[in-house]
Amino acid sequence: MNVELGGVPLDTENGAPQQEYGELGGSSVGRRSGGRGVPMTHWSKTAITISGSGMYGAALHGLDFTQPLELRCTQPLELSTTELAGTVSTDVRPDVALWAWALVDGERVRAPVAGVPGTRGFTLTAVADADRYIVCWMPVFIVKASRPARSWSAVPGELHSWSLTAEEL
Repeated sequence: MNVELGGVPLDTENGAPQQEYGELGGSSVGRRSGGRGVPMTHWSKTAITISGSGMYGAALHGLDFTQPLELRCTQPLELSTTELAGTVSTDVRPDVALWAWALVDGERVRAPVAGVPGTRGFTLTAVADADRYIVCWMPVFIVKASRPARSWSAVPGELHSWSLTAEEL
């Protein structure tokens, strides 16, 4: 399974993609008259950076970077919960099922979990004596991505390096 952007897989020959998630947000800290901070968030989205180094570049020149693109990531996201039902924060890759762990006496135990079709919802099956659960998934984002930056050296054996940034729409 590969990272995919706009339906194009980033093959391992492109370099095993390194993925990083960050927060984009319209948040700030307001101050009251006594100096006490008050967090204010107007919106929050995900920034994604993907880079690699391989036998050739990212091979994404056929994509229209002026349009929104679907980005299927392989770096999982996780949610800690004590509830047996809930929702994850992004769409889930349709080719990779959710998975979950129950924490029982400080040990991780696989927990049965099912996604709710057509939604971001999930349902866990209770595990005896579980303190909480960790639900994991591989996310899908609709993004505005930049054309990858590239570098290469004429030194024999050197690889192509590339990186791209994307912002969740």
